[in-house]
Amino acid sequence: MFPSFDLGPLSFPSYFTLLMIGFLAAIFLAARVAHRVGVDPNHVLDAGIWAVVFGIVGSRALHVVADGYFMDYVHLCTDSTQVEPKKLPGERPCTADQQCVTADRGEICAVDKGTCHPARDCLRAFKFWYGGLTYYGGFLAAALFLYYYVKRLGYPVWRFADLPGFAVPLGLVFGRIGCYLSGCCFGNRSDAWLAVSFPKDSPAYTEQLKAHLLDGHAHQSLAVLPTQLYESVGTGLVFLVCFWMYLRRRTYDGKVFWWFVLLYAALRYVVEIWRGDQRGEWVFGLFSTSQAIALPCIVVALFMLPRLKRRSPPLHELPDAPR
Repeated sequence: MFPSFDLGPLSFPSYFTLLMIGFLAAIFLAARVAHRVGVDPNHVLDAGIWAVVFGIVGSRALHVVADGYFMDYVHLCTDSTQVEPKKLPGERPCTADQQCVTADRGEICAVDKGTCHPARDCLRAFKFWYGGLTYYGGFLAAALFLYYYVKRLGYPVWRFADLPGFAVPLGLVFGRIGCYLSGCCFGNRSDAWLAVSFPKDSPAYTEQLKAHLLDGHAHQSLAVLPTQLYESVGTGLVFLVCFWMYLRRRTYDGKVFWWFVLLYAALRYVVEIWRGDQRGEWVFGLFSTSQAIALPCIVVALFMLPRLKRRSPPLHELPDAPR
């Protein structure tokens, strides 16, 4: 686990740093090839930066509301002693706040319980750099913004949409590597040869400690599946397929975008089966938040692909887009 990149006195969270690197690389790649669909590269750069901003807001909002942490954020503002109880190393109870701070277990000691807790923070729900971003919230928010932006500029919507169709999965490749480095989004317990253990106080370690699978003397978590890397490799393949399609097989507007929606939704649904972290439950606990959204995405993509193919004129007959 490598939760941050430290440059002297500056510290950059691994997840958020790699996520930004990935999406900036994706935006610049999309701008480089935008001329193939008659789109001004400058419009792609502007749209991409704003889409990242809206994506962060949307992904954070869905995480807070739907991933099972809503009450934690409420308690952080009202009574933080109800959140994330931790004891001192060796399972010793704390007796003063300073003990928790020194041991990096929190800022407040609940003396009656002997547990350490984070300080009261009513703004924590807005501090996305601590982690906690749900992809589909960002996808939906960015898509709504791009629809408005593209319509205002006068581009055909599906023609412009083919650019994020290959750019988004490229950004996700980096983002999921960041997840692995920070230890979030881990998989189920496993004894498979490719399973990994995360260090003490990592998200996997903390969850297993709460489930009484570990005691406080353990130095690392039990082995879990590295689902972060599964998804990173999977989104890399989705990117390659969609980018190849954009360069060689884009026969109608919207084809690349909806193939991306279909392939990623199928990938995400499967990877979620192996996830071991808390991420919300829907329909009597049968689906995670992302699975509950991925299923209708698959249905809509399967509907839109033949519809656009049937209704769209051949690309050589399309009018030029505005520049």
